[in-house]
Amino acid sequence: MTDKSYKALVLDLDNTIYPEKDYLFQVYYLIGEFIEFQEGVPHDQVTKFLVDEFMAKGRDHIFDKMIAHFNLPETNLENCFRLLRTAKLPLPLLIFEDMLLRLQEASEAGLRLFVLTNGNPEQQLNKIKHLEWHGLDQHIKCYFCNEIAPKPAPDAMLKLLADHQLLPSEVLFLGDANIDEACAIAAGVDFERVNFVDVIR
Repeated sequence: MTDKSYKALVLDLDNTIYPEKDYLFQVYYLIGEFIEFQEGVPHDQVTKFLVDEFMAKGRDHIFDKMIAHFNLPETNLENCFRLLRTAKLPLPLLIFEDMLLRLQEASEAGLRLFVLTNGNPEQQLNKIKHLEWHGLDQHIKCYFCNEIAPKPAPDAMLKLLADHQLLPSEVLFLGDANIDEACAIAAGVDFERVNFVDVIR
């Protein structure tokens, strides 16, 4: 089936619409600058540590590891998380080229577009605000699963369907992760996996 066979496309956000590292690495740079100002550790060392740690092991407890590595006061953690969720980025986030074309074609064909994302709602909204949508943001509605029930639970998808009077058979869910697929299956929605980047899990 083509996208035009559906009435709506639902998309995961991170690594489906854009590469999440583009957000994280800019935040890590800003955290590096903050730590240099606050603690005197050169910002390039902090940024390199965060980027290298993310690439090697992912994001789990990454700020705790930074605190321990540089022997910093734990009071810096709160500011790191604040920057992670609310930072004003130096550069816009760019949508994967193939995904941008697909979204533009779907919008022109009259399909309704939705983002269905896990994660801290404030942080996810900040990402969405920094994306270069090329006007598509006027046609996209966002659902933050953590305000309802995180994927793979189908609750947020079912609310989306109910809110917009859509049948499961009228919707295609695009995502990059197993939890996206599980959510789609539980809600009775067709799923398509997208693989634009190698993602650290």
